[in-house]
Amino acid sequence: MLKIQNIVFFNIIHCQAPMEEEISSILNNCYIVEDLVEQYIDDKATILCTHGKDVDYYNDLILHKKFLVDQIYSIQLETNARNVEHFQSWVNNKIFNHMQHVALETLVILIENIDLKVSVANGTIGIVTTLEFDLEDTVCGIFVAFNPSRYVQIVQKKSIQNKYDSKGHFYKTSFPLMLGYAIIGHKSQGATISSKVMIRIHESFA
Repeated sequence: MLKIQNIVFFNIIHCQAPMEEEISSILNNCYIVEDLVEQYIDDKATILCTHGKDVDYYNDLILHKKFLVDQIYSIQLETNARNVEHFQSWVNNKIFNHMQHVALETLVILIENIDLKVSVANGTIGIVTTLEFDLEDTVCGIFVAFNPSRYVQIVQKKSIQNKYDSKGHFYKTSFPLMLGYAIIGHKSQGATISSKVMIRIHESFA
């Protein structure tokens, strides 16, 4: 059962950014200041974030802490609108192209349903086992061993968005994956997280 002071604290962060003394009085030694975060995080940690920009930041940070530069591969967005000027903000929208880098043994999380028969669904966590490349050495397929069954599934570019104008049909496709070291809080619902967990509250919101 939650203590009264914890309930009070949850009510505070729901409505406004808590003061340092309010955090200290409730969490005591259970929190660290932002300047120390990078000393504590590693690939064994899961960062639960309230905001997408923090998810992107910590995922990229942990990926580059764990792997050497030559072990990391860029993921190219596939689109026929790259040279269409009035579609550039749409093409470059990172909310769609969640995962822009990958490496073998990277922790990833699905952001779409793939195969519900074997529980490979939105929010499923897995580890990259193999990368598949096309003739231009571009990543075109990602083999992922999904927890808890370790079922290996190849994930290809299946997420698609479309645009139309007087010149025709334009599209963009990407992998339905994102790095899994940092995730938005609601993505953790129902997930089994075996690593240590850190909660990153960027700011409060109602």
